Amino acid sequence: AAGSAGAMAAGGEALVAFFQSDEGRAMLSREGRADDVQVREAVGVGDALLMHVADRAVGDYWRALAGVRGRLVTISASGPEGQALPAGKGRALVEAAVAALRRANAAAQG
Repeated sequence: AAGSAGAMAAGGEALVAFFQSDEGRAMLSREGRADDVQVREAVGVGDALLMHVADRAVGDYWRALAGVRGRLVTISASGPEGQALPAGKGRALVEAAVAALRRANAAAQG
């Protein structure tokens, strides 16, 4: 929704704390169950939050959250069903996707 990027205003530490809580892990879970999810790593890159997540339903994947033109955007990168991405590949994919999304939206505004 318009204005949803305001969620990013809480800052990285608050967002990481939320996604490590039961409610946050349930939101990340493909099955909606907090116990299925573990946030393995969280890192800020610019004003985006990147998380390495383990979910029993789908395995390890990376997710990015970023504000783009006032809207909260999430991007996920995971391997083909039943396969993990090579180490470092998931993070590189979500970082590249966030950068491309920002470039495309900057061009659209220009």
